[in-house]
Amino acid sequence: MMLPEPVKAVRPTDKFKAEYRRQPQVIQQAIDAALRNLVSDPVPESLGITPLTGSSNPNVYTFRPTWNEPYLVSFEMQKQVAILRSVIFHDPV
Repeated sequence: MMLPEPVKAVRPTDKFKAEYRRQPQVIQQAIDAALRNLVSDPVPESLGITPLTGSSNPNVYTFRPTWNEPYLVSFEMQKQVAILRSVIFHDPV
């Protein structure tokens, strides 16, 4: 999935910060690594970025910080800044 612009920076919301702190340390580390990848790679295919289904805002996307755990991180693109919105446990079953 191509983002509208490459990510040059990330900015967490207060909601994201609170949800991040509640996650297990292994998930926090996976999120940290994924965010470094998001900023360093203009087309981070390994993150599996997809538009947020059902959102009225076309600039909101999600990615999985790890493929073996059902967590999703959502962010909104504002120019070249990824505004981190939430991190949730998302079991698709």
